[in-house]
This record gives sequence, C-alpha cells and structure tokens, in this order.
Amino acid sequence: VDDKTEGLSGLMREKRILTFANHLGPVGGSEIAQLNIFRGLAERGWEIHLLYISSGDFWSEWQALAATTTRIRASLPARSSPIASTFEVVRAGVAGVRDWPSVIYVHSAGDVPIGLGVAKMARASVVAHLHLPPPSRQPNWLNALIRRTTAVIAPSSDTAERWLTAAKL
Repeated sequence: VDDKTEGLSGLMREKRILTFANHLGPVGGSEIAQLNIFRGLAERGWEIHLLYISSGDFWSEWQALAATTTRIRASLPARSSPIASTFEVVRAGVAGVRDWPSVIYVHSAGDVPIGLGVAKMARASVVAHLHLPPPSRQPNWLNALIRRTTAVIAPSSDTAERWLTAAKL
C-alpha cells in the first residue's frame, strides 16, 4: 500500500459514524431525537451505520438513512442469561468493528461499554449522549467507563450537573 492509498482510506473513514438503538420506534422521545440527529449528520456528509435490537415505526427511515443496518441481540450482558447474552454482545461488537467507524455515538449510558469496546478495536472516538439524569444507584464501573468516552453531551445544565456529580466527569 503506498502513501496515497493510505491517505485515501483515512479520508474515506473520516466521516463514518456508528450508533446503537434498542428499538427503532417512539418509546419516550429520545428515539426521535436520535433519528433527527442522524438525519442532520447525513445531510452534512456523514456515513451512518446502525446496530439495533428491534425494529419499529422508524425502521424505514433508518433503512433509508443508514449505509448499513445490522440487527443485534444485545449490547449489554443480561443477568437472566449472562453467558448467552455476553456472546451476543461480542457478536454485536464484531459487527460494529466491521463498519470501521471514526466516531461511535452512544445514545444511552448502557451502550457505553460496547461503544468503548468497538472504539478500541476501530481506533474511534466515543460520544455519549446522556438524555436522562443518572439513576440513583449508578454502578461505579459504568461511571468509570463513561469517564473514558471522548465527549459527553447532556440536554440541559441540570442533567449535566447530575452526571458530573455521579460519574465524576
């Protein structure tokens, strides 16, 4: 591979963004916000890649918007089936790395672990958009992982202050 080819592959990867979604439909409002954010990014030339758990009312919009849409079974291990769900998280991580993103956008704190795992393999940045204040019993391990993200976005100063306190950002 010569220098020119290497430079071109770097440029092609510059604006590739991967995101995760549990359900592709309206649940509480943040799903619409996520879709709107990605519409704006696509308009600005970003190549969108989506890993999702279940389809819904927004499926056709995501399908039209994203370069790839990959259904996964889990983005975080579940206590009810720790071995099987951990295997599914690994499979989801492999799918994310295959998309070779330059940025990983996680839409909830629960997706930070898989986002960081994919980022490590793909050498990508991780942006965590934390729409809600942290739960009263936020696990310390999750707080530590949130601190490892490249950037955190909060929708209000109140939410930001709560995350700053809980996760010691």
